[in-house]
Amino acid sequence: MGLAHKISERVFSQIHSTHLVYNTCWEDPRCDRNLLNINEKARY
Repeated sequence: MGLAHKISERVFSQIHSTHLVYNTCWEDPRCDRNLLNINEKARY
């Protein structure tokens, strides 16, 4: 772990220590299903 990473972690912790941070994905799963050929017959 480099110095820049340690500093980044420290800053993030100071800013968000009392907040929940999460990602949001707005991609359309229909496109994924079509491109990956996932349908009712697909096996996972």
